[in-house]
Amino acid sequence: MSTAVIISLSVAGTGVVLFSVLFCVALVRARRLAKQPAPPKPKCPRCGSERIDIATSGLWDGINTGGGFQYGTCKDCGTRCEHRSAWDDQSRQVRYTDCIPTDEQWRQEVEPSPEQMRIQQLQSQWPFIPEDQKQVAQAAT
Repeated sequence: MSTAVIISLSVAGTGVVLFSVLFCVALVRARRLAKQPAPPKPKCPRCGSERIDIATSGLWDGINTGGGFQYGTCKDCGTRCEHRSAWDDQSRQVRYTDCIPTDEQWRQEVEPSPEQMRIQQLQSQWPFIPEDQKQVAQAAT
């Protein structure tokens, strides 16, 4: 066998071995994650119900931490609810909290801002033809 064939077979063999090792590591990690318990459902802090009508949700990120949030209204008692999750880097666990948001928090997180309302209004007027040019657009069609 020539030297080039031996080198190419060695490189190919090394690639197969590396791929196999990476695949096994990924498989072990996936199984470990699959055994994690499901996160708790949002609960109403007032009545304890899990029947929450979610109005908005999202993710947040920080230095060595991150998590998610959900804002909604309890279907049983009508209370506004906030459900938060946060990664605690020191204990290496996720903490979950349920609380009643203040009116200011609710307005900030759930209700659209004036800028968002303006954008929604523009989007509803698609294809963004200004009022003074509507006659020109109709004449062209």
